[in-house]
Amino acid sequence: MKQSRLDLFVVERERPLRSPDRMRRRRGAGAGTDYVHSRMQSVLAAACVAAVATAVVMISTARAATVSTAPFGTTQDGKPVSLYTMTSAHGVVVKFMSYGGTLTEILAPDRNGHAANVILGLPTLADYLKLGAASPYLGTLVGRYANRIAKGHFSLDGKDYTLAINNPPNALHGGLQGFDKRVWTVEPTAASGDAVSARLALTSPDGDQGYPGTLQVTVTYTLSDDNAFTITYQATTDKDTVLNLTNHAYFNLAGVGAPEGVYPQVLTINAASYLPTDAGAIPLGAPETVAGTPFDFRQPTQIGAHIRADNQQLLMAHGYDHNWVLNKTGDRSQPQFAARLVDPASGRRLECLTDQPGVQVYTSNFMKGDLAGVGGIYRQTDAVTLETQHYPDSPNHPDYPTTELKPGETFHSTTIFRFGVAR
Repeated sequence: MKQSRLDLFVVERERPLRSPDRMRRRRGAGAGTDYVHSRMQSVLAAACVAAVATAVVMISTARAATVSTAPFGTTQDGKPVSLYTMTSAHGVVVKFMSYGGTLTEILAPDRNGHAANVILGLPTLADYLKLGAASPYLGTLVGRYANRIAKGHFSLDGKDYTLAINNPPNALHGGLQGFDKRVWTVEPTAASGDAVSARLALTSPDGDQGYPGTLQVTVTYTLSDDNAFTITYQATTDKDTVLNLTNHAYFNLAGVGAPEGVYPQVLTINAASYLPTDAGAIPLGAPETVAGTPFDFRQPTQIGAHIRADNQQLLMAHGYDHNWVLNKTGDRSQPQFAARLVDPASGRRLECLTDQPGVQVYTSNFMKGDLAGVGGIYRQTDAVTLETQHYPDSPNHPDYPTTELKPGETFHSTTIFRFGVAR
């Protein structure tokens, strides 16, 4: 049973005096009554100080975020994989594994304090490994290039590069062996006050999946006691290259397995325009306004409100699978509000902030009931992603924000997912 500060004081005061003190008290007149009273006061004062110190230590420990690790199996080629559990003092738990830097579970409390898992995931490492090329990238780190590059081709510095086609006719999420299928090195975790962090590192060699340059990548996961989960990306290269990193977590704030999926959940996106695409999900060109379309989430709108509208973009994508061009003001290098997701039934709320120019919203359109995960069988619209990133196919669109990275430069990006409750 947890003790209050008052309880701690009482416990300390009820402790018997130590034997030397009892010996001095038995000396009676030899020690003097004033001496005994003085010693009793000193002991009580010391006990109170100790109690305060004990209380402070207990409270500090209770409030501090924690992290633990456990074995999670081995890959087909014998590489060990670990599972990490990060816990905030206010009820949010984030679990991830070193394979793919994959977020496997996020527990978030509702308005009544009940915690539920709010991301799609699989029970075991073996379940992830057997997906192979059919992986839906559940909670994974994605690179070198998140999203699609048209026909697996781009030019840089006058040289043509050809990538693996793993989403015909395009290259998707870094190729057949993208960052989602690598075992990341998780460096010693660090606690700092009210937050805990884990640093993941990966080296991608020159020519990896067709991309130029040896890329050194680090991703830092941080969970703080305000229930904010922060992802910080950094990368350097020894040759000119292109880069687009993100995390592919699938959120359902009602809890994984909720029968209505994400239809009733209310989404706000801080974007006045989006990128229409062709049938292969490649942007057609310039952004278009969301006004008067099913893509207008500038005001809080249920995801299911317009997803069945007779709209060519929705028909081709089987739902939402588009990049919104985020509104930006002031210092664009700092994370700004991108999106908010709220589940009215549970009260769970998720705010997304990022310094990236876009967010890809995907309503799990190609989940077709053939994948059993934590919480049941996954189907279309069971969850929604908020993939903060640069625009799809940017290397082939010089008018888009650049994704080029050169030697001597350091790519740096921050995305924050802040969990809370709407009362």
